[in-house]
Amino acid sequence: YVGSGAGASSLAMDKMATKSTAAELGIRTPAACMATSEGAIDLQPPFVLKPIDEGSSVGVRMVSELAELASILSELQASHDRVMAEAFIAGRELTVTVLGAETLAPVEIEVSSGFYDYEAKYIRDDTRYTVSPPLPPGVEARMAADSRALFDALGCRDVARVDWLLEDSPSDGPRAWMLEVNTIPGMTSHSAVPTAAAA
Repeated sequence: YVGSGAGASSLAMDKMATKSTAAELGIRTPAACMATSEGAIDLQPPFVLKPIDEGSSVGVRMVSELAELASILSELQASHDRVMAEAFIAGRELTVTVLGAETLAPVEIEVSSGFYDYEAKYIRDDTRYTVSPPLPPGVEARMAADSRALFDALGCRDVARVDWLLEDSPSDGPRAWMLEVNTIPGMTSHSAVPTAAAA
């Protein structure tokens, strides 16, 4: 069949395991930790709570202040066994498709409001996808190289999508942060992989 085997897909679906692999490769990824039922999280707001092994942004919630943490975490843990907290990075949403031997041009994803959640991915028609958006020098090449390295390290095959945030740091300039790897990326008219492949 087309696509990654069960082992690579299982590893990539585990967002914490993917982050560990990225860190071993020297690929920048936002700080994250497991969220326990006691709510002990080694991050300061704003941060993101998300199930460790969900796709399509299901269950992704923003925590703007600590007073919100207990109720949001309780809600997520009622339906998900493992939840992680991840530092919030403000920046442009980009994704890079690895397709066979090729690494395709990045696609920038722009939503009309909020973030790129399930509704923006599959339901709304106002999400914009821009292939080969203008990027600072060196960013596209670095994301491509890191996406390919992570694809290979996870044992992916055929096709996968690597999601990034591009932060414009006042002190360090543009910095790309790897969020996750999707080994079964969407193939709808709203999806980034077919958009990049068509281009």
